[in-house]
Amino acid sequence: MSKLKTNNKIIENIKSIPKVGGVYFWYIDREGATKLGIPIDGCTVKGEYYLIYIGESKDLRERLEWHTTGKHTLFGTPTTKLKSDFGVPTNIKSGFLSGLRQKLSALLFGNWHSKKAVDELMDNHMRVEYQTNPECKQLPLI
Repeated sequence: MSKLKTNNKIIENIKSIPKVGGVYFWYIDREGATKLGIPIDGCTVKGEYYLIYIGESKDLRERLEWHTTGKHTLFGTPTTKLKSDFGVPTNIKSGFLSGLRQKLSALLFGNWHSKKAVDELMDNHMRVEYQTNPECKQLPLI
């Protein structure tokens, strides 16, 4: 199991994370949980951080990069410049914004447009650790 790392440390050292399957664990401190309005009593505790999110991926590096650097833009790729239906950012509508970032943004502001606020929350109040497991594979769609 890796040590708890900040969002910024993951971004800075993304190339050192193996491109293999595994499980990752996101933790939050009490102040961050209060900002989100989520209960943490009964959560698994590691130091001053409380476990709030567990994910599994066939490629840990790709998944952690996706969670740490997600875009919250109002448009699709720079070449398309097409706004999505109902004003929902294209990358969110098409599933290109991580579920973790969607949830954090929605809890903070009730929408998914708040990249800066999510980055600040993740940088200042959250930590992540991961464990490689080559057995983690992409689950078939049913």
